[in-house]
Amino acid sequence: ISRLFGIKFIIHWHFGRIQELSEIKNAEWKILKKVIKSAHTSIVLDQNSLKCLIKNGLKNVVLIPNPISENLNEIAKTFIFENKKIDDGVFVFVGHILPAKGVFELVEACSRIEEIKQLIMIGPYNEDVKNKLVKIASQRNNGAWLKWKGEIQREEVFQYLHTANALCLPSYSEGFPYVVLEAMALGCPVVTTRVGAIEEMILSDDFGKAGICIEPRNVDQLTNALNLLINNSEEARDFGSNGNLRVLSKYTLEKVFHQYENIW
Repeated sequence: ISRLFGIKFIIHWHFGRIQELSEIKNAEWKILKKVIKSAHTSIVLDQNSLKCLIKNGLKNVVLIPNPISENLNEIAKTFIFENKKIDDGVFVFVGHILPAKGVFELVEACSRIEEIKQLIMIGPYNEDVKNKLVKIASQRNNGAWLKWKGEIQREEVFQYLHTANALCLPSYSEGFPYVVLEAMALGCPVVTTRVGAIEEMILSDDFGKAGICIEPRNVDQLTNALNLLINNSEEARDFGSNGNLRVLSKYTLEKVFHQYENIW
């Protein structure tokens, strides 16, 4: 309709499967290419998507990351790392509690580590998934360490991220998960997977690493990452400090807005 009336339109692609689609070349990939060709500009969130589209002859594509909110920006700016109190052995998952988020691998990994006192699951879930996870957790201490919070207010999520050893998000696929930015802003290390924009978000050469990236579906790598954070508190604190600095340097609305302005 925009093309029909001669109105330019810009599309933000908020998912991390563009490279995957380019490899399987299915109907979704053909539609995606057609839409990008019709658009004035397409905005993607990660380098892999950008390189993939350019490689396939789509030149009207730019990379712009999502910004944090003004509220989170203020919290990040006033964050004093020396005052941060970490609950040793407490890890947090935030998001829809689904198999594709790597929750089965996460609970399996945590069940192997005696030092993990709590894995706090925050987000919506169905009873079938919960029951299966509880069964896996019961391998250690009858699963008493697995805690369920359901859907809670964002401010309460921030409280958990502020004190946790790490945010754990071992997803199979992501675009640009905002909860990773929230964790980084609050000085919380991140254990996650190399999908979507995540690797670019937390493994920065210029600001230092904000956490650990592993391969999706790999329980052994996930177990090793959790063990590292438990046994290397100084490195974990460096991850948190680096993440806070990176968010304030790269992902504030002030930084991103001018990129949007140039496009629009």
